Amino acid sequence: MAKGDLVRWHPLPNELYRNAAGIADRAPTHTLHVMSTRNNTLLTFSDALGPMFGTISGGTDRVFKKGPRQSYEAAHQAALKTFAKITNVARALREQRADRLHIQVAYRGIDGVGREAVHSALLSADGAEVRPLIVRVEDRTRIKIGGTRARRPRRV
Repeated sequence: MAKGDLVRWHPLPNELYRNAAGIADRAPTHTLHVMSTRNNTLLTFSDALGPMFGTISGGTDRVFKKGPRQSYEAAHQAALKTFAKITNVARALREQRADRLHIQVAYRGIDGVGREAVHSALLSADGAEVRPLIVRVEDRTRIKIGGTRARRPRRV
């Protein structure tokens, strides 16, 4: 972020995170969405209004095209790129005001290796600057209960 750029500050609602004294000191202000599919990994950093910057995926840099987008290394590189942008936002926010950034990480999807790659990147030395900002980790994977009848199995 450039010196003169202002970082928007629209935190998430914090009613759920108030303690007995009515203080919500560690309520998440932003969300890092990690969507892992069989073919790619998508990382989106957002606040109450929407994404702070564009979604970063395994194929964003065009280094990993087509099939390699689903690899562990592509997801790891996407995570590092996202962490760098989050760090820039946190630094700009610190310069701009005293409010601190609190992040909740929301994983979605169990297919592919992207989920594990992002998690290990968070725990590695590369995620050391982002890790203290995280206050909540949750799994938002949708679970099918009942639903419509499955397609018939293919017979060859």
